[in-house]
Amino acid sequence: MASYQKSSSAADTPPNTPPAEPSPSVERSPAHIEDAPLMRHMSMEDYFEENEYRRKERLRFLSKHARLPLLVLAFIGGIIFALSLAPSMAPAPVPAPTTTPTNVIPIKFAREDMLDIGSGLSLWFRTWGNRSSGIPVLFVHGGPGNAIADYGHSNSRFFAADKYFVVEVDQRGTGKSQPSVRDDCRNSKYYMDISIDKMSHDFELLREKMSHDFELLREALGLEKWLVFGGSWGSTLSLDYSTRYPDRCLGVILRGIYLNTLPEFDAVFSRAPYVKSKNRKRLREFDTWFELAAKDAKDAGEPPLDPNDDERFFRVYERMIERCDENSKSAIWHWHVFENNLMEEDPKKLLDPNKIVDAVLPKATSVAFFESRLFLHGTFEDPVDLLDRVDRLKRTPTWVCQGHRDEVCPEEYAHKLVDALQAADVPTKPYFIDSGHEATDPVMAKCLKNALDDFA
Repeated sequence: MASYQKSSSAADTPPNTPPAEPSPSVERSPAHIEDAPLMRHMSMEDYFEENEYRRKERLRFLSKHARLPLLVLAFIGGIIFALSLAPSMAPAPVPAPTTTPTNVIPIKFAREDMLDIGSGLSLWFRTWGNRSSGIPVLFVHGGPGNAIADYGHSNSRFFAADKYFVVEVDQRGTGKSQPSVRDDCRNSKYYMDISIDKMSHDFELLREKMSHDFELLREALGLEKWLVFGGSWGSTLSLDYSTRYPDRCLGVILRGIYLNTLPEFDAVFSRAPYVKSKNRKRLREFDTWFELAAKDAKDAGEPPLDPNDDERFFRVYERMIERCDENSKSAIWHWHVFENNLMEEDPKKLLDPNKIVDAVLPKATSVAFFESRLFLHGTFEDPVDLLDRVDRLKRTPTWVCQGHRDEVCPEEYAHKLVDALQAADVPTKPYFIDSGHEATDPVMAKCLKNALDDFA
């Protein structure tokens, strides 16, 4: 056949030698029209060898050229898989820009600092809110002997950080102010002469006035004026400060009034009022508190202690507290429990006089020492008359929030304050409300918020 010439016969080719490669332009297949007649003349052995060769060639071809589709399929599958995971793998969205000014500091990020007030003493304070354009506020804590830590972040409910610039300070000897009675009872030796009204013509001794501490702090912060906000003992100190420095006060907001007078002292710290009111619970609590002092007086060989002689009662307690030994812990604890339970309306927060809570003892030590010292000084040793100088507040708007159920600061004395303010033509807004002593009382909290709204 002219179209195909075989160079040698099949018999001349060894059985295991593969035939020559076909021309690339001709597909080697039994169905090829030119090869078909020749294939019919092949031996059976050559025929099977030829088929085996073709099978292997196809396998080599597939193994070589099938990789590309597999890779394509794998690539497509990978894309599909990645897209299915896209929501979880996508980067977090960028938060929208905040509208809070950068100079506004939330209470939880309050800045803390210390102020040297001389004689080895320093005041701890913190500031938060709007430093550049907020209304400056001095928060005066209660006690005496409490500290800002006792309030946590509760003041944020009253003062919006973008509207106010709040200054909170631990009064000398309390909390983180140094040396602190809370850290060590023996530090009380630095504060034996403490008072809110120690008169002196020597300016260097003005530092012994607690109110002057606030003035030093105001000057250090570069504030011209501020709103004064205080409750309980904080109302006493707020009145003392504002009547000494009225030109530095934008206004005064007071809660739970205590004027540090003898009638107030008798109303809370003697037995007779509890007998008169027939309040058996309060009478039992007072007797438990009193019995410890009566025993100490007896052990000292002194005359029996009269439960209505509140000055002597306090002095016996004061000496027990100032011993700062193991025995003083019981006196400290009994003192703190009596007052805590007198103003606490939540049954879960009442304390047991016979079970000292170690975590609360440092606070109890501070409160017991500063109350005994400051109350004795302001009531008996160098009596304070805050009502006598309220006429200095004629240009200072004043708000008073007083609870009917306040047992530690009876409302009778808040009425005396309001009467004195109004008689002196001081712009006054009094609110006598169905509340207890604490600022956490919902009715009291609302009253304080309303006062702030009215001020602003």
